[in-house]
Parts: sequence; structure tokens; C-alpha cells
Amino acid sequence: MITLNLNGYTDIPNGKVANVATFLEMSRKQEQDEIIRNDLTLFHMETADIERYLALFKAVGENWLWFSRLSISKSDVETLIQNPNFEIFIVQQNDKDLGLLELDITNKKNIELAYFGLTEQAIGKGIGTWLMQQAINRTFEHHQANRFFMHTCTMDSPQALTFYMKLGFKPYKRAIEIADDPRLSGHIAAHFGAHHPIIK
Repeated sequence: MITLNLNGYTDIPNGKVANVATFLEMSRKQEQDEIIRNDLTLFHMETADIERYLALFKAVGENWLWFSRLSISKSDVETLIQNPNFEIFIVQQNDKDLGLLELDITNKKNIELAYFGLTEQAIGKGIGTWLMQQAINRTFEHHQANRFFMHTCTMDSPQALTFYMKLGFKPYKRAIEIADDPRLSGHIAAHFGAHHPIIK
């Protein structure tokens, strides 16, 4: 059994990846100017277009080693898409899928940002800020929730934590996550995730 050393290093077994997760929350919509982007549309995915969903999930998260949706069966992905407690949105520009937004609304008063991200070609163009504003509006105006929470981690973009805090999320907890390296299982190709070298 591995014991976590809270004042030093803790060895991680070969074949695993580890990251530090930061949990964040907001209890109300922040005062901000509404962003108008007539070039963007938000598509609510309500039918099980599994291949489209998985292609976008990979395009957004593969280099950050997002593996959760890739390590389950397609029937489980279909069940997820059709689950009324999950809202899945795709941001599009000129009919091209550029980003993913997933809300877990199981608890309508405490809504979780389950997934949020953009494809590489969409980063740095203000699309992420627009998309997050859509998520915040839906949480506090459409659902009238009391709390919007999420987590980001060292498997996300280095800019992610600063981005979320700038938009009003406040950190409240940290955790260490350890998982099997998805590149060794074949769920993600070995050349992705260079910021987490494979150790067999």
C-alpha cells in the first residue's frame, strides 16, 4: 500500500499517471458585459450521435489525456448523451465543431461543469470566454441554481485555472488523482500528452 507523504514526494507506480486537481465554485453570476458573437452557435446535442461526440471529445482532450469517455463502451456513451441529467453542447463556427460543454444537472441547485474545452484551432480567439458565459447563464438564469462548481487539473491546459478564476470561480479544495495511463491501454495514442511522459 502506498502512503501519501504530505511533506515530500510520494512514489507513483509505473503505468500510472497522477495529477493535482483544483476544485472551484461560484454562487452567483458575476457582473460582466454580455459577449455577442454572431459567428458562433451553440448546438444542444440531444440525440446519440456517438461518432460526432467522440471525435470532438478526442479533438478537445486527447492531448491532455482526457480518457474517461474513451475508456467506456459506445453503448455507455450513448446512454450518457441521452441522459436527461446531462446537458451536452457543441460550439460551432461555420458549421465546424470547435468546443464542448457538458453540464451535470442531476442536482438542479448544484450544477457541475463536467467537461469544457476547445479544439486547438479555436484557442486564443475569445471563443472560450463566450462559451463559459453561455454555461454560467444557463446555470444561474435557465436553471436558477444556487451553485456552479467544477474542477480542473494538471492534465488540462496550463492556462485553465487562471481562466476559470478570472471568470469568477473560487478555488475551495485540492486533490491528487491517480489513474492508469490511457496510452498504455490503447485508449489514447502514445504521442499525446508529452507533459506526462509514459513510464512503463
